[in-house]
Amino acid sequence: MVSANLTNASGESSSYDFLNLYEIKTYLAIDGSSQDSMLTDMYYAVCENVEKVCNQTLKNRTVTIYFDKNHKYLELLYRPVTSITSVTKYNQTDASGEWIENTNYYTYGLKENRTGNYVIEPATEWDSLEVVYNSDGSVVPYEIKMAVLGYMKVVYNDDRMFEATKEVPPPPVETINLLRKYMLIAI
Repeated sequence: MVSANLTNASGESSSYDFLNLYEIKTYLAIDGSSQDSMLTDMYYAVCENVEKVCNQTLKNRTVTIYFDKNHKYLELLYRPVTSITSVTKYNQTDASGEWIENTNYYTYGLKENRTGNYVIEPATEWDSLEVVYNSDGSVVPYEIKMAVLGYMKVVYNDDRMFEATKEVPPPPVETINLLRKYMLIAI
């Protein structure tokens, strides 16, 4: 099983800053400030969902991924990968039963690239693997910005649902099409 955890990188704010409220309101053709709070909440919810849908980070993040031994293809899910902080393995045959820092691994793929895969391969056997890395998503491509704005328009047009649940629906086809080149390619 693969599980991932995204946290804000050390010293980073919890907000997404690649679009500002003025740009969002201009795109949605909204005047005044009565909806600013709701638009900000909506923007954060849409950004979080886009991160999950296309496995991209839209701000500076620390990503922790756990792999079990059944995974032979160990792709670092959230891109771009800026730097690997640690690779820690666990072998059930270890007498200590503890996680051990592993500095003996190989990486393949396009580091610091949003559209390519980046894979890690430990040089020694393992049963469980924890990989911690930085993904600096602070520079967001134009297509992703447009996908977020288009997605926001759909959510804004049905804002009653968002106001009630603070959740966004799945992204529309147009958003997915803009994000397609940034989505993972399974091999």
